[in-house]
Amino acid sequence: MTAVSVTTGPGSYTGLRVGIASAKGLCYALKIPMIGLNTLEVMAHSSIKATEQGTDNFLYTPMIDARRSEVFTATYDNRLNEILPASVMTLEDQSYNDILNQHTIIFSGSGSQKWAKIISHKNAVFQDVKISPESLAALAYRKLEQSDFSNILTTDALYLKEFYN
Repeated sequence: MTAVSVTTGPGSYTGLRVGIASAKGLCYALKIPMIGLNTLEVMAHSSIKATEQGTDNFLYTPMIDARRSEVFTATYDNRLNEILPASVMTLEDQSYNDILNQHTIIFSGSGSQKWAKIISHKNAVFQDVKISPESLAALAYRKLEQSDFSNILTTDALYLKEFYN
């Protein structure tokens, strides 16, 4: 084993803590590097790979349900350049209007189901795509080639919002 890759969030608080702690433990014990990946970026990569006829005008917006009317989201182009940074967003009918008027946006993930009930725009496309292990591996391999490793002592989860009981 050369390295261990793990998504660092956003996502389930407990799942992130357990996954990151397990990756850190393996890396420390085996003296190998850890590669942390943003969950939304991995989801966007999966969506790009699932899009049969993507163009440069398509944008990819994965959404993770964050309860209530909120989602964890970010927007990427087809080369995974970040257009809108990872954030927690309260969905409203005007949330993406400016960007939807200029681009077709492929929405995916558990949070996109909420969004589909709110938005009606000709450039909003909804895609049922699951996070792909191949996408995780491809992005991790890219970071491995660049020696872009996470510090096992300081890497923490990307929560984006506070935990509420």
